Amino acid sequence: MKFSCLALSALTLAIPVFAQNDWHVIDKTTESTSRGGVAGANAAGLYVRMPADQYLGGIGIMNTVSILQDQNIATADPVMFVVRGNDPVGPATGQPDITGAGLLASAGPFNLSFGTGTGAAAAYWTITWTTTPATAIRVPTTANPGNPPSFVGLDMYSGVECGVNVTPGVAWPTDGVSMHCSLTVAPTNPGEQMSPLTVGYTGVAGNSGMGWRWDATTPGALPIVASGNRAWWINNRMAGNVLRTFADNAGAFTGVNSGANPNYGYAGMFLDEGRTVASVVTPDNLGFRLHATNAMGSPVYFFISSGIIPPIAIAGVGGELALDISSPVFGEIFSSLPSLPIGVTGAMGTPFGQPYAATSTECVFGPLPGSSTLIGLPPLSFQAVTVDAITSVFTISSVCTVRL
Repeated sequence: MKFSCLALSALTLAIPVFAQNDWHVIDKTTESTSRGGVAGANAAGLYVRMPADQYLGGIGIMNTVSILQDQNIATADPVMFVVRGNDPVGPATGQPDITGAGLLASAGPFNLSFGTGTGAAAAYWTITWTTTPATAIRVPTTANPGNPPSFVGLDMYSGVECGVNVTPGVAWPTDGVSMHCSLTVAPTNPGEQMSPLTVGYTGVAGNSGMGWRWDATTPGALPIVASGNRAWWINNRMAGNVLRTFADNAGAFTGVNSGANPNYGYAGMFLDEGRTVASVVTPDNLGFRLHATNAMGSPVYFFISSGIIPPIAIAGVGGELALDISSPVFGEIFSSLPSLPIGVTGAMGTPFGQPYAATSTECVFGPLPGSSTLIGLPPLSFQAVTVDAITSVFTISSVCTVRL
């Protein structure tokens, strides 16, 4: 399979780049390319869900990167890059809004060229939506945020919409564009084995509800959760500091027919405290990783809550408050110091060819020991507050949530 690094600029502003410091990465392996089950002759929408309780506080999306594949590079087939909001008249658990009103951002459609010659080829495609956090892609503040505890109305769906092939009568997979993905259901073991008992974002146990597909050609068809609990290869770069949880289980995440350890995929959001490794119950350990643009040695304070709120901007503070500070379990749980600079591509799940800013820093805390006694606890959300060692400016990270 041939890879190349290509980029599209969807929006260019004459403003200096500021605080583009982390990709909201789902640590995944690629085992196939797919249109999610949409008929090969039809147009297909492929989306990764950005749940409110996994990104709020990070302000919004500035860039997206995806791996797409064209089955025959001799033809340039249509693709549109999109960010959509939640369907206000859809199910209570949420779904992408495929109407014009639901389109938060779009680039294209483009007839993408993957190179010269014939046959299949894959490429990384980067969309730069904006260069300033003030115009990052986000759900309008006028939108109905939905009900607690998840505020599904603030969810976003980042993805691509692949059009019908330009060559009449030729359907995918003979030709046409698809997206790389990972199916996350054992025994295919792509390494994102979330807890089979934990309910995902669409109310189904063992299914994250993160990967979606839409048959855009069939009249009246609505988006549905793609089969296989799949993880589409889409990464979103946020405007603010990004906090992620990860699962640590060296026996389970070996990198051989499995994801890397630590695991920032679905396992990191839905830890399996009853996981069995070699017939022995080996609970996932929980860790945290913060990527920030603060000076080396800046103190970091981690906070916990049993709920989130629609984000609140605070004057003079970077990021936004998204933890429910009225929660009875709200409070600081620990503090730490970032110590490692980020500047090497490929580290910690960084998309190939997408280096972090030279001023970025990383703080990893944990992992904390897992335990089967944690099974069934309500969702727990976290945010980090960093005080810059040079400027003394406070910055709040994006929120992240663990479901057990």
